[in-house]
Amino acid sequence: MEEHPQPMDKEEIFKSKAKKWTRIVLTIAILYLVWMIFVFSTIYVLGFSYTWSILTFDTWITIGIILYVILIIMELIIILYYLYLKREKKLKAPIFEEVEEEEKKTITYTYPKDVEGGVFSSNYIDVDENTVLKLRTLLVRACMLCGKRVECWPKYRGKVDKEDFLANIDCIDGLERLSKKKRKKTT
Repeated sequence: MEEHPQPMDKEEIFKSKAKKWTRIVLTIAILYLVWMIFVFSTIYVLGFSYTWSILTFDTWITIGIILYVILIIMELIIILYYLYLKREKKLKAPIFEEVEEEEKKTITYTYPKDVEGGVFSSNYIDVDENTVLKLRTLLVRACMLCGKRVECWPKYRGKVDKEDFLANIDCIDGLERLSKKKRKKTT
């Protein structure tokens, strides 16, 4: 079985090219340093004339400074471009990974049944590999959330304040108690 290499991204490709360029730059710098040591030793230590090296030692020094500056600038450009690619890759990376799940059958059970207008807790329980039970349990009732509030409000408008109506958590029983309390206060 043959394994296919994974495609390399821009960062990996540039990283391999940058390593080659760095080796070339380092090789040129070392070779030029060796050349300068050789020219210096032949002219000043052994006493030969500079004519064999075509240029004077001062000219070789100037060329060396220019060459090293160019090599350093090239290395800085390589490093900065590599950092740019890393940053670009980091910015393009997804924050969340999408997870594909196969669709499971969901059975919903609400307790108490047929109750509207409340805050429910939903708990999901795995029954088997293909089925999930969604258990909805009433935590708090509130007329504010009830679908029947439009029908109930006209019946209790004169008996209960709007704020008490919306804050009621006991549905019709609570509205009856609130209206009795209000009647007692007015009498």
